[in-house]
Amino acid sequence: MMPASTVRRGGFMGKLKKLKGGMDLYVTEDEKLLVNSNSRNGVYIYDTDTMKQIFQTKTVSYVAQKAVSPDKKLLAAKNTSGQMAIISMETGEEIFRCDMAKSEGYKFTFTPDSKAVLDFDWDGRTMLLNAKGAFRVLDGPEPGEKKDMVYLCYDRFSGQIYKLAQGNGSEKGRFAYAAEVSKKPEYRQIHKFTDMMPDHIMGISICKEHIYYLDKNGTGIVETDKSFEKMRVIPVPKKLFQSGDRICHVYVSPCEKYVFFYLGFSLGVMYDLTNMEPVMVFTEDVVSDFTMLHEDKTVVIATWGGTYVGDIT
Repeated sequence: MMPASTVRRGGFMGKLKKLKGGMDLYVTEDEKLLVNSNSRNGVYIYDTDTMKQIFQTKTVSYVAQKAVSPDKKLLAAKNTSGQMAIISMETGEEIFRCDMAKSEGYKFTFTPDSKAVLDFDWDGRTMLLNAKGAFRVLDGPEPGEKKDMVYLCYDRFSGQIYKLAQGNGSEKGRFAYAAEVSKKPEYRQIHKFTDMMPDHIMGISICKEHIYYLDKNGTGIVETDKSFEKMRVIPVPKKLFQSGDRICHVYVSPCEKYVFFYLGFSLGVMYDLTNMEPVMVFTEDVVSDFTMLHEDKTVVIATWGGTYVGDIT
């Protein structure tokens, strides 16, 4: 095995740099800013070219998800109780807070005009929070209504929202829906799964050209188009199973050059997706998120105790 928290490819080896903040990551659509947080109420924003911190604030307790507006003027932070705060990045002042539907959520985004937040919660709601602090449910159950099994995720490359839902009644089955962020979300069915629903706990990667997820046997990475139509299955390296490690989460890098397997207990391994050759072993901390920047040349690994970054050349 390679030394802990090192990047290795060809003759290059570089030490990973640790940044303050970790947990779930947010990257702006132009990839200029990286946002993370601590396990309490701190949010940190970094310039991705220099990896220098440019903004820091304290906000709602137990921050879970974060987003920055396209005009870079607003920060939104949502906690594990569903409460969302909107903060001015120009003054550092909190503008307002909203309890939303009082439900924890998935990663969310601002609308393209920077005037509102599109929020997606664990109960399957798509909600809009406007500049006056008022929110409404655009899609999904009202409070107290029966909830389906729904996973919502935003594709920052295409501007689409994906909804993976377990239907009921006359539409029993597993479906993928999509809606445009630039319009009022009206989800249309784009795929029906005949065997299994992608498990977002194991990891669904919405990349620039394709979507990836682990198959039901855990032995292959399914590659699909942006409508979840299967294209191929990439075998998982056999050495992962020979070592007795269990795959907890799979992340494919945005430009689809690498795949990172989180094996639990502070162990992650990154492979070249084209030939499944090992590139990096990570053993620093419990991994909470992963991405890559600069056309998949910069590794970003978020953990419970910090974020680690480093370049591959």
